[in-house]
Amino acid sequence: MGDISVPDLSASLPGKPRRLPLWLLDALWLLALAVYILAGRGAVPFHADEATQMFMSRDWEALIRQPASLFYAAEPPDADLQAERLMVAPLPRYGIGLVLSSVGYAPAVRPAQAWNWLASPEHNRAEGLVPVPAMLNTARLVASVMLALAVAGIFILGRLYGGRLPAYVASALLVLNPVLLLHGRRAMAEGPLTGFTLLALAAAAIYLARPEAFRILRRQMAMLAVIGLLAGLSFTSKYNGLLAGASIVAALVLFRLLPPLVELIRQENTAQDLLAALGQTIRDTAVVTLMAGLTSLTLMPVFWRDTAAAIRDSLAFRERMAEQHTTNWTPYGSTAERLAGLGRELAGERPRYFDISAWAPYLAPGIAAYERGLFDGFPVLPEIRWAQIALSVLGAGVAIGGVFSTERSAARAVLVVALCWFGLTAAAILLAVPLDWQRYYVQIIPPVLLFQAVALAWLLLPPSKREGQPGLPSVGLAALTLALLVGGLYLGVIRPLQGNTREMYFNATPPGQREPVGVVFAETLALSEAGVQRRGSRIEATLMWQALAPVQNEYAAILTLQTPGGLILAQTETPYDTTFTTSSWAPGVWVLEHLLLSVPPGTAPGEYRLAVSLFSAQTGQTASAVIADGQPAGQSVMLTTLILPRPARPARQDEIGLPVPQNVVGDGTIGLAGLLVSPVSGEAGQPVVLDWAWEAQRQPDLAYSVRALWLSSAGEIAAQSGPYPLNRMLAADFWRRGDLWRDRQLMLIPGVLDAGEYQLALELVDEKETAMGERGVVARMTVGAPERSYAMPPFAHKASLEWTNGITLPGYDSGDGVLTLYWQPEEAIDESLTLFVHLVDVNGEIVAQVDRVPLAGARPTAGWAPGEVISDPVQIPLPEGVPAGAYRVRVGWYRPTTGERIPLAGGEDAAYLDVTLP
Repeated sequence: MGDISVPDLSASLPGKPRRLPLWLLDALWLLALAVYILAGRGAVPFHADEATQMFMSRDWEALIRQPASLFYAAEPPDADLQAERLMVAPLPRYGIGLVLSSVGYAPAVRPAQAWNWLASPEHNRAEGLVPVPAMLNTARLVASVMLALAVAGIFILGRLYGGRLPAYVASALLVLNPVLLLHGRRAMAEGPLTGFTLLALAAAAIYLARPEAFRILRRQMAMLAVIGLLAGLSFTSKYNGLLAGASIVAALVLFRLLPPLVELIRQENTAQDLLAALGQTIRDTAVVTLMAGLTSLTLMPVFWRDTAAAIRDSLAFRERMAEQHTTNWTPYGSTAERLAGLGRELAGERPRYFDISAWAPYLAPGIAAYERGLFDGFPVLPEIRWAQIALSVLGAGVAIGGVFSTERSAARAVLVVALCWFGLTAAAILLAVPLDWQRYYVQIIPPVLLFQAVALAWLLLPPSKREGQPGLPSVGLAALTLALLVGGLYLGVIRPLQGNTREMYFNATPPGQREPVGVVFAETLALSEAGVQRRGSRIEATLMWQALAPVQNEYAAILTLQTPGGLILAQTETPYDTTFTTSSWAPGVWVLEHLLLSVPPGTAPGEYRLAVSLFSAQTGQTASAVIADGQPAGQSVMLTTLILPRPARPARQDEIGLPVPQNVVGDGTIGLAGLLVSPVSGEAGQPVVLDWAWEAQRQPDLAYSVRALWLSSAGEIAAQSGPYPLNRMLAADFWRRGDLWRDRQLMLIPGVLDAGEYQLALELVDEKETAMGERGVVARMTVGAPERSYAMPPFAHKASLEWTNGITLPGYDSGDGVLTLYWQPEEAIDESLTLFVHLVDVNGEIVAQVDRVPLAGARPTAGWAPGEVISDPVQIPLPEGVPAGAYRVRVGWYRPTTGERIPLAGGEDAAYLDVTLP
């Protein structure tokens, strides 16, 4: 007779207390945490980007009623609005628009435009861009709800890993994290990004951890579609939500392929098992990627039309925005600084309520009220920071050890997801984050909190419940590996910078993205494209060359950093050894050249020119360049403009490498910190370079400049130059106390000086050119001067031509192939110009030409004294076969550094003279 089962009726007997179902306890716990998040959203200090998101929330109405108005247009009716759509992911503004319109806040009552970051907060408030508290509180509902859903996501991850203990700990840590509460509640992208990322990762962990629940193909496809949908929503919340999808794909690959690969190495399975796992992995990642892509594209109508152009503009706008940020605010200067910034956030940095220090007075009352309340999370105390760091490192060690040793597939799935999530996010931050702005680090916080929960569970679970947990040996090995890695980073193991190199491409153009240049040097070397990147204090340029004909000379490309006026501040070292010298360049072969340039310490922030020139050590000459239409481009061709930001700290005296002046120059507020004068002798009109550095000893309140005085042996002022700005990129009244800025000033020896010995002195002057502080002699100069004539000789041909800089040509003579030009300056010329003389035929074609400084270089224009007459004979080299007869000569002036022509008083860029050749 078989056993008879008897049902247990004790649970239904009267008086027997019923226990609360654990799932209901979980739900009440999550509800309480959600209420805490939602209840505190109104107390969070305002961020200006919230106003921009509320302004852009009109896109929700447009998406519903007129989606075509959101499409990309090559010439949009509102370029700023389209740029905002291309730069910023749309989902947060859709959610804000939906919530605001649902409660009656029509677009007309929302902020009427984006926040103006160039104006003060008070100005923006006066313009009505600060939303009323009720509207702001409503707009924040979207982000707060999504942050609450993020709590559910991390709860699921903790539950899958080790039960309710890590689940409750992880969710509590997330809700009480002050940085997440601050940024995640605001009507911005961080809340939706965190919510959808955690939900997507939780769904991926469920799929990997519960294979028995997804044996049917239909269920597998449905779950993969949900994962892809959530990943796409993460991306459309903020573009760095792409990391969610990347983390999921990485987790799928590692979780599926790592075990069979290890077993194959151990010969515990066959290659067929590995191929089967590979096939499933490819299918799963393809479904997730496709669904994420479709979701993203569906929600971003700006990319529906002319997708390629929209993507190109989106990347360009984002790059420009990053450049503006790093120009206006101090960026990271090195990889070490990026690591330090990441380390601070991983260690539990206190919340930063504003990105720009100017906002501190404006937000201070609201911040104080927020921190006095109950909804700002767990305070960041120095006493427990080290405990948090230790838990994070231990949790990462448990995760690494558990991937290889845990017997529970659910725990391994969570650990693989968490490690991929943390690793890819940390790498992206190190590579892409330009500024120490805390909201850029929000995405790295949840995996760190999950590691802390895993560590606590590993420590607190009793031995009887540690089944499947990684053992001490594996955790210890992982911790040692982490210690070595962190130690290596701490000691500065940074990828060495690539040196100056050349590469040849024979069958195709070199790969990479560059901008067209279209310049030919020395009539044979064509520079077709160039690409420029700035990495901290290093500038990297990639040049694509092609020889148009065999090259006779050896040329070195010189990269120069110049002021807007063309003065060189820094350049690459030359000459340098390279495998492919220019004489080895065969016509038609592409040569890709990489050049590096270091920005000197003390370089002021601002917009600079990056230029390239070709120098031949054989001839000692710098090659001239022409552009496509044959117009001269000078000897230095600009590649791009670079916006250099203010460095993180002022330069030090020992870094700038300039001699300290013996005599004091300054007034106690500004002082001369270093000076090098070169050369200390020269002819009138020749250049003298003043390489100097000035230091703000106190906070300046004047736009100081400096005047150079040429003192005779008797101490009298024989001439003066300037005034010159202390730094042409940053006026002195914008300096801060302790700033030390270096600059290079090109000064021309005044043309009025007679030959003799002079003392060069410098003195500070204010805006009215009143001397300030002490004058100091900084160098002794030996000046040579030519014999000058002020009498106009007779000439055969009257010209009566005048250029806008005061140079006149009263007349000229011609004969025997020599054109004698009689110049007379009406005023001092403060630059050295190049004269061009073109012999042209009746069709305007150049038959012969001469480009040079007057009198074959002996009389530069900067050495001309007002009123003197300079007789300049120009020998025109005539090619063989040129017939005798009437010709015209085209005469003019240009700046040799840029090729820019000096116009005549009538606006023409050249004058025409009639000559007869014998």
